[in-house]
Amino acid sequence: MNDLILNDKDIEIVDSLVDSLPNAILLTGPVGIGLLTLAKHLAGSRLEAIIHPTDSDEMPTLSDNGVIRVNQIRHLVAITTTKTSHRKVIIIDDSDKMNHASQNAFLKSLEEPPGNTHFILTSHKPSKLLPTIVSRVQTVAVESVPESTTLIQIKNLGITDETKTRQLVFLASGLPAEISRLVSDDQYFEHQSELAKDARRLLGGTHVDKIALIEKYYSSRPDTLDLLLSAKLQISKSIHAQADKRLIELAERLEYAFGAVLANGNIRLQLTNLII
Repeated sequence: MNDLILNDKDIEIVDSLVDSLPNAILLTGPVGIGLLTLAKHLAGSRLEAIIHPTDSDEMPTLSDNGVIRVNQIRHLVAITTTKTSHRKVIIIDDSDKMNHASQNAFLKSLEEPPGNTHFILTSHKPSKLLPTIVSRVQTVAVESVPESTTLIQIKNLGITDETKTRQLVFLASGLPAEISRLVSDDQYFEHQSELAKDARRLLGGTHVDKIALIEKYYSSRPDTLDLLLSAKLQISKSIHAQADKRLIELAERLEYAFGAVLANGNIRLQLTNLII
């Protein structure tokens, strides 16, 4: 599967999809699992276009504030209505970032699907999609890979240092796309390592530690979102290892704070509420 790294169950599913691609697929899974890579693999030579979220200047962005706008979906409709003899695949990456107007416009394409066009949607937050969209697509939930697979991937990427291997496993075990990015981008690796340390302090540090974190992060919304995302990942791993009521409540508070900050809520207030 070239640069695709999947668990055994998902390999079987993907093989069957390549042989018989449905009209519309929704790929879901954790951030860093490699949904776009998988979508491109499924599309193969039939790939016609990829629609990404855009910023306020309508430039592609990885920011949490990115939006897929209705004019992008109208362009998609124009592609699908152009008659061709070959099959076409259109990928909508981070499809949950379609705004309400975009989702309604896209729904029309799903209700009257063109015969020679396939849609592949990716989403880390499928609950944000309209139920009427989800009901019309085949959902494939991509799961993280075993830690043993992550260790093999790290070795294949040329990492032999045991300390860095342990760091990579802590930061992104089970997430092939995130591992690749951490290994290929030293600056990103250092940034994520610092975030992980701060997230641990946010979750289990002293009160003084937590106050210091508020002062460090409150002036930057993107950095705060990254901090909360790292904390959410750590809590998720802890719950997976041993779920208890305290961890679940903390995970819910982190999710609320993340949503509030993303919605332009007061950063200092949300971080303060989180540590009280």
